[in-house]
Amino acid sequence: MYAIVSLLEPVIYRRVEALWKRLETVCGLKGIQITPYPHFSWLVADDFDSKPLKQALEKINSISQPFQVRCAGLGIFTGPDPVIYIQVVKNPEMKQLHQLLWENIHRHAINLSPYYTPDVWVPHITLGHTDITPKKLACAVVELGFEPFTWEMKVDNLAVVCQVGNEVGRLEDRFDFSNKR
Repeated sequence: MYAIVSLLEPVIYRRVEALWKRLETVCGLKGIQITPYPHFSWLVADDFDSKPLKQALEKINSISQPFQVRCAGLGIFTGPDPVIYIQVVKNPEMKQLHQLLWENIHRHAINLSPYYTPDVWVPHITLGHTDITPKKLACAVVELGFEPFTWEMKVDNLAVVCQVGNEVGRLEDRFDFSNKR
């Protein structure tokens, strides 16, 4: 799996790492360790054609500027493999960047996840996945259900993360936005 992501700013990055550790200690959730970089994803696919992907990301990075987003609570993607997450609220800058990424990158993807198309994409910071059982899910909701998660954070980068099979994910590339304002 390959993902175009934004790594979280340092303060939020550390908060998420602390939540991961807490959920591991209290609830036994360790699945998140497979992709150990606190982030939210823009696009996810089985693979990307690397040369045009890098060119597209460099182009997008050259015209992108940092912007603020906010988080708005705990969520669960339900189904046979539930995901526990912190929701990131879409704002106009975020929608614009996602559309730009979609237009310039989707054709370079191999088996692009349909959950990341502009009409259905739900930006989120994953707190738990792959090893969630009913008992662990209940534990996580009890553990985190009363926390506000009304964080504000700056989005100032795009990155490519790769995670193959059961290997721990790795950061392939990072593009930091410049402050052009």
